[in-house]
Amino acid sequence: MTYLGGKYRFAKRLAKILGRLGKNGSGRYVEPFVGGGSILAAVAEQEKFKRYEAGDTVLDLILFYRALQVGWKPPQQMTDAQWYGLKEAAPSAMRAFAGFGCSWGGIWFSWPAHNNLGAGTGLVDKCPMVYRSVMRDQPHWKKAFFKHQPYQQWKLNEGDVCYCDIPYHDSRGYEANKGETRNKTSFDTAAFWRWATEQSLRGVRIAVSEASVSPMPSNNCSEFGVFLVSWAEPLHSRRMLMALPVRTEDNWLLTSFLYTSAF
Repeated sequence: MTYLGGKYRFAKRLAKILGRLGKNGSGRYVEPFVGGGSILAAVAEQEKFKRYEAGDTVLDLILFYRALQVGWKPPQQMTDAQWYGLKEAAPSAMRAFAGFGCSWGGIWFSWPAHNNLGAGTGLVDKCPMVYRSVMRDQPHWKKAFFKHQPYQQWKLNEGDVCYCDIPYHDSRGYEANKGETRNKTSFDTAAFWRWATEQSLRGVRIAVSEASVSPMPSNNCSEFGVFLVSWAEPLHSRRMLMALPVRTEDNWLLTSFLYTSAF
């Protein structure tokens, strides 16, 4: 499903790395920041783990995934009037579908997602495309257990693989639940990295996506290496651990990173 900061463009590549992290582990995969679910679907499709668990602090998202697991299907058509009506509605699976999937750029109720020909028709004409993507991933999401809770409340064990697609440092936020805004002031990046380091030292195989290396604390995080992952060809070699941002030969700046302590 379309989602701000989603990784669908390279979900399968990233899922291969996460599958490797799970080798000889506990068999449990945990994703506390499930968002649009593209990585979870790609990981579950590989069937490298025995158990899949995912969560988010946005209640609408959890209701969305749980509804899909029991047979609910999103609509294949949505009017602009329906979209605007859902914006102020109570949390629900339908509101998640409209607020993220049927909103421009996957930004929470930014404005209805139209293509170049759709404006003025009264229909959110990208709705059918989003419907198809949701139904494509739905069989893989059915394998997971979903929880509505923050990352700090997850009980992780040695050998678990935990992938965290955290809100990027200094990135734009959005308000999905009243009083719960995801932005640079509400998400404590430094506190997250302290938590991630603690989990890593306990034997949890942590992997974290971030847009740059700068937010990472310089102390107590030396065990975290870096994989460079971007829309350009990703660099997956172990030799790239602790790498810095580089430019490719065609001057593409690699700005999306996957940190991991598992190798």
